[in-house]
Amino acid sequence: DLRNKGLIDVDKLGKKTVSIFGVGSLGSEIVEMLARAGVSNFILFDYDQFTPENLSRNILTTEDLFLNKADAIKQRIKKINPWAKVISVNLTQIYFIMTNYMVMYYGY
Repeated sequence: DLRNKGLIDVDKLGKKTVSIFGVGSLGSEIVEMLARAGVSNFILFDYDQFTPENLSRNILTTEDLFLNKADAIKQRIKKINPWAKVISVNLTQIYFIMTNYMVMYYGY
């Protein structure tokens, strides 16, 4: 990326992997800035769904309503950099799986 050449080491950033836990108001802004700066490997974690109440304080739009926030931010990163490698983890699903496991095996 020529506009960042000399300001930051774009080549090094492109090889880094960044994990973000929580891509709400602040997390989504950070992820977008990192993607625009040249980071191209992300692992995004969030349990929450993007709802109308979030519209005023998030970079996501009405197109993203009712999606898991990590999945929605993944789509946004892919629009900025189609070659980015992004893993989105829906923590709600993991919580559900773990809770069922505990009930099945331990009777909780």
